[in-house]
Amino acid sequence: NETPFSEIKVLPPNSILKWSRTGLQLHSEKINPKPQNLTHSQMVEGYIEYFRQAMERCRPESDDFVLLLTGGRDSRQILFELNRQGNLPSVCITGGEQRDITVAEKLTQALGLKHQVVIPRRIQISNVQQKNIVTHFCALEHDWLMPLSRYVAEHFFEAYEGTGVGILTRSELLTPHLVQYYQDGKYEQIAQWIYENVGPSESFFEFLPEKFHFLKNERQQAVSDLTNELRRHNESPNPLGVFNFWNWNRRATALNPFGIQTGLQRLNTPFMDKKLFEFVSSLDVHNILEREPQTAAIREAFPQFNNICFYSDLPLRPSSR
Repeated sequence: NETPFSEIKVLPPNSILKWSRTGLQLHSEKINPKPQNLTHSQMVEGYIEYFRQAMERCRPESDDFVLLLTGGRDSRQILFELNRQGNLPSVCITGGEQRDITVAEKLTQALGLKHQVVIPRRIQISNVQQKNIVTHFCALEHDWLMPLSRYVAEHFFEAYEGTGVGILTRSELLTPHLVQYYQDGKYEQIAQWIYENVGPSESFFEFLPEKFHFLKNERQQAVSDLTNELRRHNESPNPLGVFNFWNWNRRATALNPFGIQTGLQRLNTPFMDKKLFEFVSSLDVHNILEREPQTAAIREAFPQFNNICFYSDLPLRPSSR
């Protein structure tokens, strides 16, 4: 729950803040998802149903809404469910690499929707500076989203965004190798892997100006903190997924919808639905590794679109726009 600033902290998960004349009180309770022994078909059917309920709870308030569409799973599932409910967006907007644009074009063509691409022609320092302000200097990423978020806020009342439980079933941590490490209690080895493969490189710290000396590359402390946090989730049926949700998702990814896109009047995040989170976080990690439930749910619920690939199926290449 730390930040780069010594006196500023991040609110812990599942917390209540109380102010009184005697001062500030912070109460936090650990969230322990209850495991469910489900078959693969029950897991997929549950994902479909709980997501449909989540979408019902965040129906659009007006016709003037937009979907931020990528080539991945989350925005695709939102789009297909909006179509099933008869609430299609007036336009789908894509900003990102060429793979996202290619897949988003196929999706919108299949549904006869207007598609718009918003991408900066070059990296602009002003976007990075503004990103730092709206994310409270707590995110290394997201600057590429600034032109898109400004455009959406200027032209639309409402939008849908896919941040949430997708990270519980798909991430770099959910591999048989790391899952076995966790089951063997090798928390420090996983922490070492995270330190070496995620986040800023050694050169990032080497090129920092002197005034940022407080941002130190302290490997031993970082690995120790990660090890302790990994150990906290050892009662979860999917500990690495839950670890990712309460850290990477809460600390970095969520600063997109709840930081960069706060200029919108209304932003819907159905994958943050409480009931959906409770269901997905209860799934056993071995079932997830055997058949990733969200991908299976999309293919089973909307088989007529199974011929449209995901961006991960395409080769990575620079944007041509």
